[in-house]
Amino acid sequence: HEDGIRFNDGKCDPSGRFLAGTLRFQPQPGTAALYSCDETGLVTTLLEGVGLSNGLAWNQHGTSLFYIDTLSREIARFEYDLESPSLHNRAVHYRFAESDGSPDGMTIDRDGNLWVAKSKALLQLFLGELTGLIFLPVGWMMGFGTSGGMAYPPGRVGNYWINQ
Repeated sequence: HEDGIRFNDGKCDPSGRFLAGTLRFQPQPGTAALYSCDETGLVTTLLEGVGLSNGLAWNQHGTSLFYIDTLSREIARFEYDLESPSLHNRAVHYRFAESDGSPDGMTIDRDGNLWVAKSKALLQLFLGELTGLIFLPVGWMMGFGTSGGMAYPPGRVGNYWINQ
């Protein structure tokens, strides 16, 4: 355990491993990582040099991982090996402009649209292109989930459903 560092966003991959990333209490580029924990409790470092680990989403086949390091302002796309697990061939899937705010949580729907939480809005991305922007009457968007192909954010004023 390292002082000043904590876990942030985490999700299970399609084979059931839990992936979770870290951040410093005062986030700094290159000081955090992304980890995988399997059913035996074995922890593997998947990615180092992260600033503020955030959104995780896999394509339908589980062969691609989309990943947000908030400080990099990017969604990276990796080839994901479900057997090992391991990441290969990093590519920038989408780069956020400074004026876009900070990307946070992320999910993917059955059609392959990535839904990214940022400030008071959801961004919809398909094949690396911005296809929608939805502003929500919430204080801050941090994350959301999917159910039956529908993305929904949590909020004190209720759930706002975006039907796909």
